[in-house]
Amino acid sequence: MGRRYKELPLFEALATNANGSLHAASPFDGHERMFAYRTLTAFPGMVIIVGQSANRVLAAWSRFAMLAAAIWFVGSLAILALSLRLGRTLAQKEQARTVAEQMTQRLSLATDAASISVWEWDLVNDTWSVTPTYFAMLGRDPPDGQAEPVSWLYGVHPDDRAFVARRSNDLRFGTAPESAYEARWQHVDGSYRWIRVVARELERGADGKPVRLLGVTIDVTDLRHAEQQRQQVFDRISDSFVAIDNKGRYTYANPKAGAMFGLDNRSMVGRHVWDIFPKSFGHRFDPAYKNSLQTQQPAHIEEYVAPLGRWFESHIYPSPEGLSIYARDITARKRAEAALKESEERYRVLVDMSPYAIAVHQDEKIVFAN
Repeated sequence: MGRRYKELPLFEALATNANGSLHAASPFDGHERMFAYRTLTAFPGMVIIVGQSANRVLAAWSRFAMLAAAIWFVGSLAILALSLRLGRTLAQKEQARTVAEQMTQRLSLATDAASISVWEWDLVNDTWSVTPTYFAMLGRDPPDGQAEPVSWLYGVHPDDRAFVARRSNDLRFGTAPESAYEARWQHVDGSYRWIRVVARELERGADGKPVRLLGVTIDVTDLRHAEQQRQQVFDRISDSFVAIDNKGRYTYANPKAGAMFGLDNRSMVGRHVWDIFPKSFGHRFDPAYKNSLQTQQPAHIEEYVAPLGRWFESHIYPSPEGLSIYARDITARKRAEAALKESEERYRVLVDMSPYAIAVHQDEKIVFAN
């Protein structure tokens, strides 16, 4: 605390990118670490940086890479042996190519989703194969034999069950070739975990319908909780706060922002800024909004919004994703300032019209005379 680290590679990286990652030696212990940094949208002068030992970051990947390499090597040997053995006929060569493609697809998907569970659903035989990680993330013991496909819906939150069944059926019946969604599954301790599911067709039959599905699952509960905490912070902000993407659509609005326009803040999400706040409301906000998007420079404006009959003070903060806008109702302050100005003007007129000579001196100097 209190030390300066201008020599860190982080500050060189910040000169070109507000957010990113880097690989460098720690200034404390000299160990190689992987760092990720992000400039705070609301406070452009502050940066959050998180670092972890490179060995620790890459440990899981290294183990998975070794396992994947071993599987690939064994699979390659199997494919080679199968190709040599069945290479005399075109049909046998086609079968070997199909096996090779299947292995490539599985390994590619598993590599992209390292440390998550992988499952395969044989729709013809109605069998479901899944790695033990799926059961571990829910605190369950893997079954002794083949897992039943119906177990996919075991423990799904009642509010999510119909949604999960519908997305599953879209894949099974070929309505959608792939699917990605998040839902809640019950852990053995009684709590619910947010699970992200990514699945796709692996093979279709002669009738054009899917015969095999391949998917991965990952526990995103911590990410969900972090997002909820972030939203709770914004919801507690006493000022109006909205986030707008580069196309001018609201991506977030806190309750105070909704109350400003007499709307449910949730109904604002997805709508365009000018649908809620027409350009006619204020002539200063429109150019400030556009300029901030183009120049990526913050802006501060005070403007009287006639249709609302209120004065608002707005702070606009740009980011690569869009804009964050804080707005505060300053009508009371403006009225007080106007009243003070009027009072001062009356006092000045009275003093100027006084039949008596009036002078004010300070530090042996006359600073006012009527």
